[in-house]
Amino acid sequence: MPAISLYLEKELIFRLKREAQKRRVSISCLVREALDKYFAADKRVMTRERVFDLLKQTPLEEWEEAEKERELADACRD
Repeated sequence: MPAISLYLEKELIFRLKREAQKRRVSISCLVREALDKYFAADKRVMTRERVFDLLKQTPLEEWEEAEKERELADACRD
């Protein structure tokens, strides 16, 4: 696995060391885990924004048609 160097504030290094000791893992493991979570959350936000953009682009007539189909489907369930 390639290595990188980071400059961090002393307090953050202290917190990383303490958490790594508590979990019995390496600091590198904590950093990888944090980055994985950060990018996964970023991906969810980007996906959500993409869905909203697509919804905004959908013409109103298509929404009205979808509503009629939903109402018909709901009526069939009764």
